[in-house]
Amino acid sequence: MTYQQQSDRELLAALESAGPILLPDLIQVCLERQDSLQRPFLDILAACRQDAWELTSDARWFRGNHAGKFLIAYQAETSLPIFAEIYASSDERDQDLVEWFGTDLAHFGETAVSPLVQVLQTDTQGDYHYGRALAATTLKIIALQQPETRKQVVAALCRELPGSPHDLTAEMDIDELWTNIILELADLQDEDSRTQIKGMYAANLVDTDMLSLAEYEASFAEDAPPPPEAADAFDIVAFYDELRHQESHQVKMSGRRNLLRRQGYIPPEPDPQPYVNRFSRWFNERLLGSSDKD
Repeated sequence: MTYQQQSDRELLAALESAGPILLPDLIQVCLERQDSLQRPFLDILAACRQDAWELTSDARWFRGNHAGKFLIAYQAETSLPIFAEIYASSDERDQDLVEWFGTDLAHFGETAVSPLVQVLQTDTQGDYHYGRALAATTLKIIALQQPETRKQVVAALCRELPGSPHDLTAEMDIDELWTNIILELADLQDEDSRTQIKGMYAANLVDTDMLSLAEYEASFAEDAPPPPEAADAFDIVAFYDELRHQESHQVKMSGRRNLLRRQGYIPPEPDPQPYVNRFSRWFNERLLGSSDKD
């Protein structure tokens, strides 16, 4: 039976059992059935935040990831409050979802500005927060793609910076997001905030390893290239194609490493993995037979 012949209930079951990668045919049918699948996807996205499956390799870990991708593809505005809660959260599971969606909310355009501003205003006591940082970048992308939103976006970004230039001192409590905000304002070539931001550099309130003063100033040159994110467009098919490519590459590389280990050319210890996310953990346990836990 093809996916076209399956009921909505059967499609949702196929999606929940698929793991991190969806087949192109399943994606296409789900895109065609927006009217009937949007409500179930909203329910799944809201419910997945409480998922607690016993095994890392349980395919259902990814049901909310897939539901969110389709809701973005549908531009389902009713999903924006759920996305805003996820992006503003510091919960590990929510942060996994944030990593999965990235700056995809830019696909909503102007409709996403207010929810993203709410995320940006989340009080994180000065600590770096991935969801807030992505909200700032996504707002910048929307402003570049839809210039009519620029004034609102710039104002929201500037509100996250400290007070007037005369009040800036090195003794201030630093918000780790300030440098990210400055990066986005530089990409937007916002002239009105330049004096304040130069004062922040003078007061050592900016992470110059991320953006030096010279780099900041260079962003205002007439021939400065637009940020690469400005051209990004959400493409759910391309996203899963890339995951499929990553999986294929990891399988090939794992096979080569195992062969070299058996031949004695490299040590038997597993390769170090300083960074993992839910996709890599699922892949290691399900496809490579690893027993690593969350």
